[in-house]
Amino acid sequence: QTEAARAGAARELEALLLAGRREEACEHAMGCGLWADALLLSSHIDAAMWKTVMARYAAEVSVAGSPLATLYSLFAGSGPGVLAPPSGATESPLAARWAENLATLLASRRWRVHGACARRVHDMRT
Repeated sequence: QTEAARAGAARELEALLLAGRREEACEHAMGCGLWADALLLSSHIDAAMWKTVMARYAAEVSVAGSPLATLYSLFAGSGPGVLAPPSGATESPLAARWAENLATLLASRRWRVHGACARRVHDMRT
């Protein structure tokens, strides 16, 4: 995205916010790749919007199966579904990097929340 496009997207974001259209501003920010703005705005709208933004962010900026994609998807509330293989596939994309994914889950300090997922990732080891 060019600097001019980024500036135009920011101006439109400001206009939406000045008009009191926070949800639309958040959608605009996501559509323009203004992820910091989208995440910040969504955290002041409601939990459902924040989860939506986090899920789209995870899908857009991280590689499927990467530890960041796994962690961001869990933050978005996907739960153990993040471990499922994509439609038509036989293996989850994170299986190849199971050790890194497991380490990231354990380091997330949310063991009680992500514990079941961590156990399933551990079971993917070859």
